[in-house]
Amino acid sequence: MIFQRIIKEPLVQFLAIALIVYWFQGVLGSGEAQQRTMSLSAEEMLQIKAVWSERLERELRSTELDAAMRKQLHDNMLFEEALHLGLHREDKAIYETLVRRVKQLLQTPTLPHKIEDDLLYRYYQEHLDNYRQKALTSFVHVFVSIEHRHPFKLANAILELLEAGNVSDHDISRFGDKIVSNDTGEATQQRIETEFGKSFYTELSRLKIGVWSGPLISNAGIHLVKVKSRHGGEVIPYETIKDIVVSDYIDDIKRQHYQKKLWHIRAQHGILKEPE
Repeated sequence: MIFQRIIKEPLVQFLAIALIVYWFQGVLGSGEAQQRTMSLSAEEMLQIKAVWSERLERELRSTELDAAMRKQLHDNMLFEEALHLGLHREDKAIYETLVRRVKQLLQTPTLPHKIEDDLLYRYYQEHLDNYRQKALTSFVHVFVSIEHRHPFKLANAILELLEAGNVSDHDISRFGDKIVSNDTGEATQQRIETEFGKSFYTELSRLKIGVWSGPLISNAGIHLVKVKSRHGGEVIPYETIKDIVVSDYIDDIKRQHYQKKLWHIRAQHGILKEPE
């Protein structure tokens, strides 16, 4: 009896209707949210027209253009579905291609058409130790024996790990093949050429400080090298190596741009702590 009285109350009936409407709208809304609207941009349509005109070796007819655009829309839809299903993670080749492509994009900052000489010269002055001849050079290195089945492939794989991880000088002995020491200390040109070879020193003298580089070939095998410092020795005049300074400056801008973008993406994905 009490229940019947309650449900006859106008306020209760109003609230019940409101809840039903709210639930119904929620169901419809969630269904609409799951629908993904896909369309082609003006740029995509121009590209489709250009590509198919080249393939057919003539201008597209309207029906052909419509069919080409439908095909592109279907391909886009299937691509989105592939990402949704995680197929890009299952196929290692696709996964690596996408990662490599994103890296390329992150390493491509907008550079001016012409880099001012004042800016380059200031960069040169700030990095004089990179441009010294016959200096005392200190470097650490990882050795890869040529006795491996694919030594250069192995060396490049190790280089990727060294570049990606914040590896301490103490830990680099765990990479590559075992040698007496991974740290040369400060060494003269003569000592380096005696131990590693003249061509090794030539390549070493061109490396930037603090960056893993390689592979470099020595008398013993293959090396991945990070120059720690250069002291003494004459500085090569700016005008003599201006092209090298330009290349170094651009490489540094790309590296800084990549690190900045990478940290931004890390923050978005909530990576709090890297593996130890």
